[in-house]
Amino acid sequence: MFVFRQYISFMAKKAGRPQKRVTDAKGNRLQVRVEDAEKEAFTAAARLAGQDVSVWVRATLRRVAREELERAGEPVAFAGR
Repeated sequence: MFVFRQYISFMAKKAGRPQKRVTDAKGNRLQVRVEDAEKEAFTAAARLAGQDVSVWVRATLRRVAREELERAGEPVAFAGR
């Protein structure tokens, strides 16, 4: 009976990734269609950087957007974040 109860309490725990803190969660999604070869390249580059693909893509887009906007003399909406 003890083993069964231990098993039940183990099963009650929720599996999966722990919830993010509210301050860490992002509010919006951006969906982009890519070719298989592009996705493979992005995944490989993220792996080399030691990052998840979404983290790598976001950092890369932020860097390129900042460069383009600053070159054009436009404000960068996410500057300072």
